[in-house]
This record gives sequence, C-alpha cells and structure tokens, in this order.
Amino acid sequence: MKALLFWIPRLLAILLALFIGLFALDVFGIPAPVWKKIVGLIIHLIPSILILIITGYAWKKPLWASVGFVAFFVFATLYFRTYKHALNFTIISLPLLIIAALYAIDYFKNRRL
Repeated sequence: MKALLFWIPRLLAILLALFIGLFALDVFGIPAPVWKKIVGLIIHLIPSILILIITGYAWKKPLWASVGFVAFFVFATLYFRTYKHALNFTIISLPLLIIAALYAIDYFKNRRL
C-alpha cells in the first residue's frame, strides 16, 4: 500500500502532463512558418512543463507537491475559466485537485516533508 500511495500521484501527474501536451500539437495544423510553429508549441507546452516541474521538484516531498498542485489547480481554474463549463473543469482542473489530494494522503500516511 505504501508503494502504491507513492507511485499513483506521480504517474497520474506524468500522464496528465502528456495528455495536456497533446493539445499543443494543434499548432502544426495552422499555416505558418516553422519557427512560429515551434514557438507556438513551446507556449502551448507551458502547462505540461509546469506539471512536470512540480512533480520533479517534489518527488520526495509529497506535502510540497500537494501545495503545488493545489496552487496550479486554482491558477488553471481561474485563468482558463474551467469553472464555466463542467466538462472543461472535469478534464483540466479536477485531475490537478485529485493529484494534490493523493499527494496529501501520501504525506499524512507516511509523515515525511
């Protein structure tokens, strides 16, 4: 159970970053020079990169990961206005909150900072 609590939030965070990163590929469908497509791809990948940074930084610090994911949840919900549509909230914001809760459970079960 201890190993499961350790790995589930980290794997879900990585899968969420990959899922959100898939949306960045839409820049290749627009008619633009290659350098503009690359810049657009990097800009679109910022949320995925932030998720991976939070996950990597707090790999052994589940409390900090929980705080980071709650902060990103609040930011994403307000900035992307996912609170206006239930489907958008469920796809984009809710996984961040679930991952934060799993990190918090991992911390409180094992009590390591």
